[in-house]
Amino acid sequence: MTQGVVPGLRGSTGEALPAQPHVPPEIVSVPAPIATLAPRAELMPTPTADVQRAKPPALLPVAATRVPTIAAPGATVTVALPTPTANVAIYDEFRLRDRLGAAQTSYAGSIPERAHNVELAAKRLDGARIAPGEVFSFNNAVGSTTLLTGYKKGYGITMKDDRPETIPSVAGGICQIATTVFQAAFWAGLPFVERHSHIYWIPRYGVPPSGRLGYDATVDDPGVDLKFRNTTGDWIRLSSWFDGANVGFVLHGVNPRWKVEAAPPTARDTVKTDTKMVFQDDPTMPVGRQLEVEHAEDGFTLTGYRTVSQDGKIVDQYVFTNRYRPARNVTLVGTLGATPTPSPVPTATPTPLPGLVGRMPNGRVIVPPLSGMSEAHARAVIAQIELTATYTNYQGPSEVPPYILASVPVGHVLSHQPPPGSEVFSGTPIHLAVRAR
Repeated sequence: MTQGVVPGLRGSTGEALPAQPHVPPEIVSVPAPIATLAPRAELMPTPTADVQRAKPPALLPVAATRVPTIAAPGATVTVALPTPTANVAIYDEFRLRDRLGAAQTSYAGSIPERAHNVELAAKRLDGARIAPGEVFSFNNAVGSTTLLTGYKKGYGITMKDDRPETIPSVAGGICQIATTVFQAAFWAGLPFVERHSHIYWIPRYGVPPSGRLGYDATVDDPGVDLKFRNTTGDWIRLSSWFDGANVGFVLHGVNPRWKVEAAPPTARDTVKTDTKMVFQDDPTMPVGRQLEVEHAEDGFTLTGYRTVSQDGKIVDQYVFTNRYRPARNVTLVGTLGATPTPSPVPTATPTPLPGLVGRMPNGRVIVPPLSGMSEAHARAVIAQIELTATYTNYQGPSEVPPYILASVPVGHVLSHQPPPGSEVFSGTPIHLAVRAR
């Protein structure tokens, strides 16, 4: 496949863990675009050292070859390797010799916990198979991301008081893996079924050759996934690698001879950020430790375009709009082990908000109907019943059918997960979809 530019289109964190190279294949020189949303965090301070990339392995031959033999020193014998199976209904690794798309991103300078999570997720996706016509789900493929499954507590992005905030989060850093997989699938020309951008832009994800402004993806299980469909007509194998500073993915399959073209997105509707340093208590970090977890970035909107064609005919067109909020300079300050300050006794009980449902005898909470409420009202309801509003997915005409969009005013809740009537534990995150325009 070849990459290019559509004519005429324009559009506006700690030290790295040392790691053994994980069979990094060579990265192809390609460009790329994006979509809408956000959660788990990306803490990527400025790299502190240069890292040598491991060299890619050579592809195995699929025809007969001559190899040394110990039977007769100095002599060679002919060894017949397997012939690729022609039946696409059968997975055959020897048939998947073409590189359909590849991407890499840097995690140099990440705190050790984040680097661990990045490498663990890369390992678990290595070798994933995607059948012809199948929809790949990142969340299903990577599996459970908990302390019990080997992940460590890093940091994630959430929404609080209508602004992004970085908080301790198990598997923090896994969104870098989702972003890298997204970029590889983007340049492979595969159609996306679901994809969401972060709450604020993280510049590391825009680094060439595979990255560009707005080429990111965020995931959170449940509710927020990265999905794409295999429309190549044959199987696809997902291969991963990492070397302690960079992580990459390669999609191998049978070349459908597509031409992938993308116009570099351009930022618009810029919202300037406040660059003053914000200090935020972190009860999970020891007293005396500080960690910078957010870097000030302006908010902006962009629209990206990608066209996939074959023999001059359009196979797929992908158009996405990302809206990023301004990011702040934030330093976490450890409070673990500090003498707690007594909290003031409340003088009055807040007046219950309409639509609340009481706690069940088993201690669970029934999720109330939030659709149709303003975002602020919905968040107040969620907080009062001791649930968590993690982030908001702002949706417009390009993401939601007109008849659904017209059901609520701008700034009001279209839907939410878990849905109304669900029995959940206290602290369960509620994901809101809000009408953007």
